[in-house]
Amino acid sequence: LNSTHPFDPATLELASEMETMYDAPVIPADCINMDEYTIRDIIISTLYQFPASQININLPGFVDGLDINHRIKQHLIRLVSDWSSSIKTLRDIRNSITSLVDGDITESAIIVNQNGWPRLLDGQPDRKKAEKYAAYFDGVYFAARIKHPIRFIVGFADMTCAPAAVYAAYNVCPAKDKAIVHAIGCGHGWYKWQKENAGKPGWIDFDKWLRAE
Repeated sequence: LNSTHPFDPATLELASEMETMYDAPVIPADCINMDEYTIRDIIISTLYQFPASQININLPGFVDGLDINHRIKQHLIRLVSDWSSSIKTLRDIRNSITSLVDGDITESAIIVNQNGWPRLLDGQPDRKKAEKYAAYFDGVYFAARIKHPIRFIVGFADMTCAPAAVYAAYNVCPAKDKAIVHAIGCGHGWYKWQKENAGKPGWIDFDKWLRAE
């Protein structure tokens, strides 16, 4: 919501009314004088509006050993089924995750960041020890040693290489000649996205760049 007085009570009230009307986040901002924090908030709110394509739920190990008809397992299945039926966007997940806590079978439900490929922490019985040694296999560990020119592409819909992991690799890479493409809507197979978005702002012709190198 563009306004020269973004913190004025009338502006905030209008933003609240628009959020209710459109069921979407509305951030008051003076677009000409925005700082990096306001831009960050807008980007984060936009990302949370992306559709939720997959939800991974980790349960205590003993639950897997229960019979499918066991009371606890059936309760959890119904709980998750009812909750997920209304999920459309990432924001829906964030705003409704506490509804999985019923005070009887479930005492807590939290959202955790997805660890990137090859998902070294998934299913580890000793997570603390796994975190200690994961660095020797994690791409971020090796990215910190790249000095040659390099180009990154982060698919915001990539379910294999989590965007957070790609950004982490880019941030620690010390190469002086580096760049990153923010591929909104792109999954793990980036080549098709690359062709469909040729010439758009922020796009890099990877084929041309590789041939030049």
